[in-house]
Amino acid sequence: MSSSSEKPRIANNFSRAASVYADHAILQKQVEQQLLSMLPAQSADTVVDLGCGPCLVFPRLQEHYPTAKLIGLDLSYGMLREASKLSKRQRCLCVADADQLPLASNSVDVLFSSLALQWCQGLQHVLQQAHRVVRPGGTLAFSTLACGTLDEVHQAWASIDDYEHTNEFATVAEQYRLLLNSPWQLQAFRARTEQLHFPSAKALLKNLRQTGVNTVLSNARAGLLTRNQYRAVEASFEQFREASGIPLRYRTLYVVLHKPK
Repeated sequence: MSSSSEKPRIANNFSRAASVYADHAILQKQVEQQLLSMLPAQSADTVVDLGCGPCLVFPRLQEHYPTAKLIGLDLSYGMLREASKLSKRQRCLCVADADQLPLASNSVDVLFSSLALQWCQGLQHVLQQAHRVVRPGGTLAFSTLACGTLDEVHQAWASIDDYEHTNEFATVAEQYRLLLNSPWQLQAFRARTEQLHFPSAKALLKNLRQTGVNTVLSNARAGLLTRNQYRAVEASFEQFREASGIPLRYRTLYVVLHKPK
C-alpha cells in the first residue's frame, strides 16, 4: 500500500526499468497470460489496461476483444514512452494514477490490470474507483500480490540490517473478505505461488531492479553497501538455494469481478 507522496518514486523506478523491462519481466508475462485466460467472453467497446507498462499484453487483449478500443494507463511516463517505441500502431496511452482514474463514470466495458494494484493506496479504494468507471454488466479482471511475496528477500536481508527491503502485502484471506464485501460480484478467485530461479543473488536483485519492483515504501535503506556487506547479502541468499537456483516467489491473486446491471 502506498501514499500519494510515494507515487513519484514508484513511477521513477519503473521509468528507469522501462528500456529493459520487456526482456526481464518473465514472471510478469506469466501472470498476465494466466489472467488473460480467465477473461469472460463478452462484447466490449472499450477495454482499459490499468498499469499497462510497455503494453506487452495489448496484442492478446485485442485478439480477445477484436472490435474494442484499447486504452493504456500507467503511472510511469517512461513505460508509456517505451510502449510507443515497441509498436508502430497508434495507441491511446495516458499517464494516470489508479487511485484517481481519469475516466468518465460507466465508460469502460473491461478493466484489466496485472500486478499493478499493489502499488495503490489500498484494494478497497481501487475497487471503488473501478466500480465507478466500469459500465453495468462490465468486468474488472486483475492480479495482485499477497503476504508471502518476496519472503526470500525479506529473510535474506533480516540478518544484515534492520531496514525493510520488501513491502508488506495483505493476506489472501484479508483481500478475499474485501472482495466479498464490495459491490462487485465475484466470478473467479485464485491464489497461486509463482516463482523464478536465479543462478546467484546478484542476478536475483538485478531482476528486481530491471522490472521496477525494487521500490520499498517504508523504512528503506539509503546509500550503497560496502563490499563486505554485499558479500554478506550474497551469502545469506545461499540458504535458500534449490537445485534450479535461488528462488524468488510471488504469492499472486487472480480475480475476475462482474458489475451487476
